Amino acid sequence: MFSGFQEILLIGLIVIGIIFLPRLLGRKDQPHKVPSSNLRSRFHLTGFMRLAIFSTIGWLIVTALYFEPWIRMDQKFILFGPGPVVLIWGLCWIVIGFRKYRK
Repeated sequence: MFSGFQEILLIGLIVIGIIFLPRLLGRKDQPHKVPSSNLRSRFHLTGFMRLAIFSTIGWLIVTALYFEPWIRMDQKFILFGPGPVVLIWGLCWIVIGFRKYRK
């Protein structure tokens, strides 16, 4: 009935309708404003978190410069570059989740 391209367009149209139609037909109350003090407290970065982000970016840059993955495709870069970063941030994410669950 439809060609492949038309099916993709139809699926895209349905997805766009599902996403935007409730927003267009929703209540037209006054806009929700978030107080700036609440926004700042929600996204506050401590010194330890800034150090962790900086050291993560530094680690990725240093390992990329050392292993040069753009010249030779080597699995050592994956093991020593983003591997430890994903492992450490994943463990931190799990620990933070357990701490929030206990409170």
